[in-house]
Amino acid sequence: MRDNFSNSQVIRKPAVVSKSGIVAAQHAKAAAVGANVLAAGGDCVDAVVATSFALGAVEPWMSGMGGGGIANVGRPDKSVTVHEFGHAFVGLLDEYANNPSAPQSPVKAPNVSMSPDPKEVPWAHFLEKKVPGVGVFLGGATFQKGVWRPAQGCAMNSAGHYGYCPVCRETAVLRIYSYVNPIDSYDPPTSSELSVKEGDDKSFLSVAPMKPKKHELTVTWYVERVATDAPGPQPAASGRTGEDPRERMRRGLSGHWSDGGKRAREERITYDIPPAGEPDNSGVMKKAEGNKPARAAFPIGHLKPGRYRVTVVVQDPSPWVLKDDKHLLEERLSWMVRVLPK
Repeated sequence: MRDNFSNSQVIRKPAVVSKSGIVAAQHAKAAAVGANVLAAGGDCVDAVVATSFALGAVEPWMSGMGGGGIANVGRPDKSVTVHEFGHAFVGLLDEYANNPSAPQSPVKAPNVSMSPDPKEVPWAHFLEKKVPGVGVFLGGATFQKGVWRPAQGCAMNSAGHYGYCPVCRETAVLRIYSYVNPIDSYDPPTSSELSVKEGDDKSFLSVAPMKPKKHELTVTWYVERVATDAPGPQPAASGRTGEDPRERMRRGLSGHWSDGGKRAREERITYDIPPAGEPDNSGVMKKAEGNKPARAAFPIGHLKPGRYRVTVVVQDPSPWVLKDDKHLLEERLSWMVRVLPK
C-alpha cells in the first residue's frame, strides 16, 4: 500500500541554525520575545516563561493553563546531566534513599549491594585499597533498608552537590572503553606481511592513541624474532586504518547497554600474559601533519635482517580505574615484518 503522506510531503521552510540557542513557537512574535530573553543573558527556563506569556497575548484563544510537556533542566554545572548519564549510559542506580522499605526483588548494579559484607560488595577492591571516601553505607537504589551504597556523597546520590564517587567514576571509564579503543587509528594494515630493506629510514609502523585532556596514554613496542615458517598475520578484527573514531563509536553503540560495547564482550584472555618479544625503545613520536594526528611510530628499517613480529601496546594509565578484568584500557596490535639485507 502506498504511503501517500511520506511520499508527497514537501518541506518549504529552510533549516535554521544558531550557535546560541533557538526558540520555536506557534507565533513569530512570541518566539522573538523568547529569543530576546536569551540574547539578554537569560537561560532556557527564562525564555520558556517569556514565550508562554507572549503567546497568551498574541494567541489568547490557543494558550492557557492546559497542555503538557517534559523537560530535563540542569544547573550550570551540568550535574543533573551527569546523574542521568550515570543511569542511561553507565548503568548506575540511584544512591539516595527516600523509600522507607526494603526492596522486594534483587537489586544489582556496580554502585549498590544487598549485602553489607565488605568482601561481597561490587566495590570490594576499593575497600581493600582503603580509598578515601569509599565504604559501605546503608541506603541506596531509593531504599532506606536492605541496600548499601559505596559513598556518602556522589552524583548518583544528589542532583548537583557532588561529582561521581570513585566507584561510579571507575565504572564510567570502563563503560566508555567498552565502546572505544585506546588506539584511534593505525598504519599500515596488519593483515599482510611487510617487507623492508635494512637501514630503510622511511618505513614506520604507527598508531594514533586516544588523547585524553589531562594525561597521555602509554605506548610500548615489543619485537620478537620468529621463524621463517611461522604463521603469517591474521586479518584485523576491525578495519580501523584511517577510520574516523566517531564512526567507530557509532558502530559500537549498536551493542546492548547492559553489557557495554563490543569490546566488553570480546574474549581477551590473551591479555593476561605479557606481549611476545622484548621491549624496544626505538619508537618515536611524529608530529601532526595536515589531517593526520600526532602518532607513535616505530622504524622497522633499523632491525637486522630476519623475520619479526612487532607488537605495540597502548594503555590508559588512568588512576581512576583500580580493576580492569577485561583489559579494556589496553589494546595490542601486531605486524609481521621481514627485513631484507641491504
